[in-house]
Amino acid sequence: MVTQGQPIGLSGDNGNSSEPHLHFAVVINGHTVPVTFRNTRPHPTGLVEGESYSAEP
Repeated sequence: MVTQGQPIGLSGDNGNSSEPHLHFAVVINGHTVPVTFRNTRPHPTGLVEGESYSAEP
């Protein structure tokens, strides 16, 4: 479990990647659920593959 404002991970550039990135998933009862961040537009299945998302202060 995480709380609001708690860090969830660090970005890195390991393996076969071209730039630092972070992979994470929200899992409830063993199932991955879609995620939409407050600073992005809602999308019924969560984030869009291939789209870039930036953190806002």
